[in-house]
Amino acid sequence: MRNRNGFTLIELIVVLALAAILATVAVPGLSRLSAKERVVARTNSLLRALQYARGIAVRRGRRVIICGRTEDGDCSDSTGAWSAGWLVFINRDGSYPPHVDDGDDLLRVRKGGEDGAATVFSNRRYFEFTARGTAINGTLTVCPPRDDIAARALVISNVGRVRGTKRSPARSRSDC
Repeated sequence: MRNRNGFTLIELIVVLALAAILATVAVPGLSRLSAKERVVARTNSLLRALQYARGIAVRRGRRVIICGRTEDGDCSDSTGAWSAGWLVFINRDGSYPPHVDDGDDLLRVRKGGEDGAATVFSNRRYFEFTARGTAINGTLTVCPPRDDIAARALVISNVGRVRGTKRSPARSRSDC
């Protein structure tokens, strides 16, 4: 009897067929997981920026602004501009509506994702944290690109506390 050092053609075809079946089952789940993680990452990035802005306002005793950014690197006049990124800065001259001037301290700049991961909507054009850490309340909603993924929201209270919430996929569509 001869030693077998390889696979037969039939064995190879069976293994490839099983691999193809497993791939068709696993890939949709992986793409959903990937989209969900991008929404979570965008939400966490916004949360960190809001907490940073509040902390700087308290530490420096100055009003700190976080706003949706435009392509030219200034605050947007739209509540839907948060998907393009955001800015954190000290508005030294107190300009209203706030925008970045030469005398302002630009603390953080976050460019928006171009991967279509999530869109961000807000009920405010900007949030301003005072030297006491307070802010005007509002909500930032991170909307997923797919209907079967829950949206996430960051709620800013009057005392400046930021908390995250998760929407059900059915409710997410009405929020987004």
